[in-house]
Amino acid sequence: MKFSMMVRQVRRFSPFFTCLLLFFGVRPARSQPPETASPPPRPALAALAVSEPVKVDGRLDDEAWKRADVGSHFIQREPNPGQPATEPTEVRVVYTTSTLYVGIRALAADPGAIVGEEMQRDGALYRDDSVLVLLDTFNDDRNAYFFEVNPNGAFTDALVTDEGRDFNVRWDAVWRAVAQRTPEGWSAEMEIPFATLRFDPAKDTWGLNVRRLIRHKNEEVFWAPVPLQANLFRVSLSGDLTGIRGPEPGLNLRIKPFAIGSASTLQTPAGKVSDEDGDLGLDVKWGITRGMTLDLTYNTDFAEAEVDDQQVNLTRFSLFFPEKRDFFLENAGLFEFGFSSPGTPYLKPFFSRRIGISPSGTIVPMDWGARLTGRTGPWSLGLLDAQTGTYDLGRFGEQPEDNWGVVRIKRNLGRRSNVGFIATNRDQDGIGSNRVYGVDGDFKPNQNTTVSAFYTRSETDKTGLPRGAGDDWAGGLQALWQGPTKLFAFDFLQIGEDYNPESGFLLRRDVRRYIPRFSLKPRPAAKGRVRNYVFGVTGDIITDLGGETETVEVAADLFGVTLQSGDSYTLFADHALDRVPAPFRLGDVVIPAGEYEFSDAGLSFETNNARRLAVNGLVLAGTYYGGDRLSSSINLGFRASKHVRSDTTWVYNDIRLPGGTFTGNIVRQRLGLSFSPTLFTNTYVQYNDAAELLSLNLRFNWLYRPGADLFLVFNQNWNAPSLGDLSEGDREIIVKFTYLFEL
Repeated sequence: MKFSMMVRQVRRFSPFFTCLLLFFGVRPARSQPPETASPPPRPALAALAVSEPVKVDGRLDDEAWKRADVGSHFIQREPNPGQPATEPTEVRVVYTTSTLYVGIRALAADPGAIVGEEMQRDGALYRDDSVLVLLDTFNDDRNAYFFEVNPNGAFTDALVTDEGRDFNVRWDAVWRAVAQRTPEGWSAEMEIPFATLRFDPAKDTWGLNVRRLIRHKNEEVFWAPVPLQANLFRVSLSGDLTGIRGPEPGLNLRIKPFAIGSASTLQTPAGKVSDEDGDLGLDVKWGITRGMTLDLTYNTDFAEAEVDDQQVNLTRFSLFFPEKRDFFLENAGLFEFGFSSPGTPYLKPFFSRRIGISPSGTIVPMDWGARLTGRTGPWSLGLLDAQTGTYDLGRFGEQPEDNWGVVRIKRNLGRRSNVGFIATNRDQDGIGSNRVYGVDGDFKPNQNTTVSAFYTRSETDKTGLPRGAGDDWAGGLQALWQGPTKLFAFDFLQIGEDYNPESGFLLRRDVRRYIPRFSLKPRPAAKGRVRNYVFGVTGDIITDLGGETETVEVAADLFGVTLQSGDSYTLFADHALDRVPAPFRLGDVVIPAGEYEFSDAGLSFETNNARRLAVNGLVLAGTYYGGDRLSSSINLGFRASKHVRSDTTWVYNDIRLPGGTFTGNIVRQRLGLSFSPTLFTNTYVQYNDAAELLSLNLRFNWLYRPGADLFLVFNQNWNAPSLGDLSEGDREIIVKFTYLFEL
């Protein structure tokens, strides 16, 4: 079917969608807030200076807490936006010259209904009752530290950049939290060293917000009110924490040496190869100023990083795997560039997984790395330099040493807008270099509207390449308006034919991409079982630079509903046109070049993830590249107790094409055992029948003191044409010990 015919088909449905959306968009609802509203006045809480450290036991019975100012007027975001919280919450802040303490009382009419099933550090605390503290230490209305605790004393932390443009939950700070259940509910104390935080010592007022989740009611409340169209990352809506004066500057130096030992058995064409190895390394963190931090790493090792999830690629483009290594995760949001669009990222000028990981997934030794990040006044700065060693490419020879460099500069404009610059450089020993330069900006004239733009250019100078090859540009523009129940957005992206960001990620070249999208989440006027409905449509139109259509996709949420219970269900449909310029493989099946049209429809569902057994999944059926497709996925999360949790996922694809049949199954099984918030094991088993691979990743972690760990990691792979036909693959055992010196 030609593109024009496809458009006519879509138009036949547009009157129905228009009437449906307008009906729900204009229907009056008492519980529905206005689409635009001025932010409420910022609440304020005074921090109390004390001379003696607080005893951190979760009880809040020190004399300091009795004298501290109390924040207690919490407001609902869900289920009744703008209404007072149904359960009382109190927050207090005191500090010494070296440490910030946050005290929380979460009162409950029915303490037996409090949900607390997570015990592990960095666990899924959003499934439990929890209290989260957001600290905007520069009071810049953009960036914040995130500290969260649940009734078991499990705790997690994260970095928020540009009001959620990047949310780095894998960042781990040196701090601790202790919680206690009480006859009135539960209470907690947080102990956060000032050395953990970057801040402007000239400012005695920080941004502060506190969120409490009351899980058995599916209630979310904030100390500084947050409307429906925003979320906890909207740092500019925070209140004020006043009176922070006189933290001791100190040397602010942390030295973290580590020792690592490993034993491995690798399967090679020549047979088994066994190896035993040991090594030493060093990580250093120096707070040069209160706003600027230098990180150094030598003989870097990432043995404790979690393995990647197995994926099945049903497209003709590369898969995207997220970064999971600690050194690259801290302050990663500062290096983000441009804007994000729905689906797999199309373009990232800098993507840290390029450093130390080959395109095939082979680990490349990283000799050293240095990173300088921080803020001064309205400026943010990020510098990163890393050196990787050589590695064997098999029949392709040896990959030479690489040096990777990144410069990122941003300047705040007004209260929430900013502009920035990025430059990357990859220098391959004996081959040449690749550089990328770019500018970007986010402009937010009000709480509902964001306009983002970027421009970037690549230059490549390598042996064997003609001059000018790899020299080209890419750019984009995004306009977004979001109210409590409606969202309108339009993205435009253009990528040149020779654009080549070797330090980044690129999905396609020689394209223009247009993405209009609209969503509606009306709330019923009368209180009942339904919290909100969901309708939406997203278009994705891709042409080459000559204007020839390559891909057109229209995806619609036909009808979705979220219940007061926390369960949600969505009926969706998708219609697409794709011109395939060259044959590509789906497993052993070849999909020929040509023009294809296909459609599918399905149902997705998710139960309240606070339940002991939580289920989510989807099923879809339709046509696919001249054949038929049936796909499904299901995830079962079971929390037997606060010490034991299980997570099982099954992804199934059955695709029947003229050239053959492709069937793919991925099964993932996670089992977590938590003896305390700082002593736990995680077992991760994956089976991918398309790749004929069965793998086991077992990680034991003991945080024997804040910032210091003992890791035991066991990895085992099996070649698996079927589960009944296994042959042993690679095996590795790793022990890593770290210690922290604070000066």
